[in-house]
Amino acid sequence: MDIGMTPFENIVSCLERGESFVLQGGAGSGKTETLKKLLDYISKHMPEKRVACITHTNLAADEIKARAGELHAISTIHSFLNGIINSFRIDLHKVIHELFLLPEFKVGQAMDDDKEYKKREHERYKKAYGKYADKAYLILKIKEAKVLGKPMYDKDPQAANTVLNEKIKHLNASVLEHIKKASPQKVCYNETAFDSFRDLSFGHDGLVKLAVSLMCERKKLRKILADKYDYIFVDEYQDTSPDIVRAFLDYVVKDQNIVFWFFGDSMQGIYEDGVGDVENYVQADAIEKINKEDNYRCSEQVVKLINNLRDDGLEQSVAFKTRENGDLETLADRQGRVKLVYAICDDKPTQHSPREDKDSYLKKLNKLIETARGVDSYKMLMLTNKAVASEAGFSQLYEIFNSRFGQATNENLEKVLAICHFSELYELHEDYGNKRYAKVIRFVKKSGFVLDSVFHKDELLVAFKSVFDLNSPAHDAIHESFKLKLLKQSDSYERFVRRREEFFEAAMGNSRYSAFKDQYVSGFDSLSKLNKAGFDVDEYEFGDLERDVKRELFYNDFFGGKITLGEVFKYYDYLSEKTNFITMHKTKGSGIENVLVVADEFFWRDYKFGNVFSAGDITAENRKIMYVACSRAIKNLTCVRIMSTEESSTIKDYFNEIECVSLD
Repeated sequence: MDIGMTPFENIVSCLERGESFVLQGGAGSGKTETLKKLLDYISKHMPEKRVACITHTNLAADEIKARAGELHAISTIHSFLNGIINSFRIDLHKVIHELFLLPEFKVGQAMDDDKEYKKREHERYKKAYGKYADKAYLILKIKEAKVLGKPMYDKDPQAANTVLNEKIKHLNASVLEHIKKASPQKVCYNETAFDSFRDLSFGHDGLVKLAVSLMCERKKLRKILADKYDYIFVDEYQDTSPDIVRAFLDYVVKDQNIVFWFFGDSMQGIYEDGVGDVENYVQADAIEKINKEDNYRCSEQVVKLINNLRDDGLEQSVAFKTRENGDLETLADRQGRVKLVYAICDDKPTQHSPREDKDSYLKKLNKLIETARGVDSYKMLMLTNKAVASEAGFSQLYEIFNSRFGQATNENLEKVLAICHFSELYELHEDYGNKRYAKVIRFVKKSGFVLDSVFHKDELLVAFKSVFDLNSPAHDAIHESFKLKLLKQSDSYERFVRRREEFFEAAMGNSRYSAFKDQYVSGFDSLSKLNKAGFDVDEYEFGDLERDVKRELFYNDFFGGKITLGEVFKYYDYLSEKTNFITMHKTKGSGIENVLVVADEFFWRDYKFGNVFSAGDITAENRKIMYVACSRAIKNLTCVRIMSTEESSTIKDYFNEIECVSLD
């Protein structure tokens, strides 16, 4: 990169030399505008060149299309990949087994602690057995026996593993035989989140896996890709699957005359399934790195803070936008406030602390938040927790999942609702409510709804009225949607429901479990309480039985009438940032005038925000989450944290205002 040139001039230089590059720019740097400007440049100066531009959302694709027109192929990553592999039906037929075969169970690495090793191995075995049992029922219609308990497994784990692997081999052979008999023309992308063995179709993740497999193994496909495009742009590259990046840069580039350009920011790589960064390719001189230091979004004070949160050496500076009247902004227009409001607590509770200690701590935190809010109007960014769920209108839903999954509540809440098709139903509801009728019709047709007359359209309106009763039990709406063919039931949903049915079948005849459950729900909900009450149980059996009780309570509450469709939709409104509360778990988007960031872990074990504003170690993952949250602020940013005396003694010079609040 020539430091005497502007980022765009460096980009044009790479363009003329036919070199791949990554444009690294922080929040508000105008990366997408640069992408659009580059498309304009190619259209005017190199009209013979063919460009594909890949985005991660339809919204982003539409935004770029509005500027670039129809001269280039602009689409989401899934549309792009499907366009590449869709005609390779025979090849897809040869690799689709990769989505459905189960790996054999392998013994884990030994540990010094033999007791912990045995516990871990049995958990791994249970998980592998569960996956096998699900697929055995779906594919072979075999109902397997309940998984071996730990005492039985520990007697001869090698024999148990051998039996399981023989079963997996038999199942995989049946999978291969079924695929072999099916027509290659049947294999297709179903445009949902789920792979379907029944239909031999693949969903979003399956599409990525199969596309990568074909790009890496089939030179013919890579040649067709190069014949079709000269340049491929990847927007928000940090969120792209690492396997896709590997296929592009380790395979396509190596033997085809095609150039890849990546636009994004490694500091905003907060999703686990994204590549995060492409620094290894930069270091290997496979691509050139171009830094874009502009910040067109944030006030001068916010820019200073988020620069201190970055760990990649890129330092942004305030860049001025052109106003509607043609005048340029001045530095006076880009002033704001960055404030830290904190309190001291040297005995902060952990996830294992008593509930009363946690409740007391949260009362202090809420008091601190109220102090920080003052009279200003803020959007509040924090990790999802019970208080936020209550404010946003999905407290019952959150509590049901929190009681079942504890520390894994957030990931399971989103995952289970998606498996049960609530995300699809919400999207259908939003499209219908916003009069995006073309999307609505396309979706319901794929689900099996017949729409070839005015009469059928009237039927569709009646169906929507029936399903979209927000006061109805949530699962009633799902079942009604299946019945009316507004939704198509997936294999994943079928497996989820069957696991519930099998659980209740096994529990009904288990007197030991029934006795334990009676004691547990009566208040004897710990190992010590049960033993003192005369109920003899060891820690391993207690763990298994407690999980089963929580599972039963979850099934009863989740599938019962406790949760309304309206509450589920409130949760999706929250994820879509339609409330004053925004989750830090997946917070990425446009700027917000005033932001209040609550830098608290809420007892989640996966987050450690200690030292984020002070001297000391902090992991890259936690630093990135805080960077993304703080960089949403356009003008004013207030950060709230309860910290130890030691942490408070090394608060860095990030803030122009610091206030310590006494909570006693």
